[in-house]
Amino acid sequence: MPDLPESAREPEALAGRVTEFVRIGDSVRRPATESSASVRQLLVHLEEAGFGGAPRYLGTEPDGSMVLSWVEGCVPADAECWRLGAGELASVGELLGSYHDCVAGFAAGSGFAEGPQAVGPGQVVCHGDIAARNTVFAGGRAVAFIDWDGIFVASPMWDLAHAVWQFAPVCGDADRWLEGWPGAPDRSARIAALVGGYGLGAGRASFTARRTQDDTERSSAAATALICSSTLGGKRTAIGSDSLGVRRCAGPWGRRFSGWL
Repeated sequence: MPDLPESAREPEALAGRVTEFVRIGDSVRRPATESSASVRQLLVHLEEAGFGGAPRYLGTEPDGSMVLSWVEGCVPADAECWRLGAGELASVGELLGSYHDCVAGFAAGSGFAEGPQAVGPGQVVCHGDIAARNTVFAGGRAVAFIDWDGIFVASPMWDLAHAVWQFAPVCGDADRWLEGWPGAPDRSARIAALVGGYGLGAGRASFTARRTQDDTERSSAAATALICSSTLGGKRTAIGSDSLGVRRCAGPWGRRFSGWL
């Protein structure tokens, strides 16, 4: 039986963590947001730059909904994050590093829902929520990030810190976040894999020299620890915090995070 044209296929409503969207065939309709114009410009830029790790912008509906390409693969739920091994985590870091390289120098002509409205020195348009629930995996690798509605301007280090917070994950062993996990995660190994895949070396460190102040102690601790101690070539390499203008995060989460590195 021949495939039905996309317009004749039954819409499938899918619920994200924040935004509901509709899949029709090989495309997705996402409702308009304050950042829709900037998201459209960003996705077009990424396609023109040859970055394959994001949906393609296909058009806009009369009601303002964006039409994006459907990315085939598996999107793990938060409770399934434990299934991701070192290879998958390294591929998340690699994909994020590739995105930051491609978005360097991009400046949207429209605004954002929150945060700075222009890209400053050492800043990029961040995805804003790099997590398992927003990462498509195929063939044992991260192949795309989805749900770009939360983009905002910050240091790329914010994206990396958030990814570590989500994939390590940065929480106590008794946290409800770990419900469904077979045991306590080996956070040191998981952090090393993800940051090692990102390749936080001297060149990229200078690019990520400035970091936006975060409003949670956990993400602040993650960002600081990542900057001050990254994994390069299987070795722990210290990057002087003074040269990056970053201070160590005090408090229990800062100490706990440092213990995992």
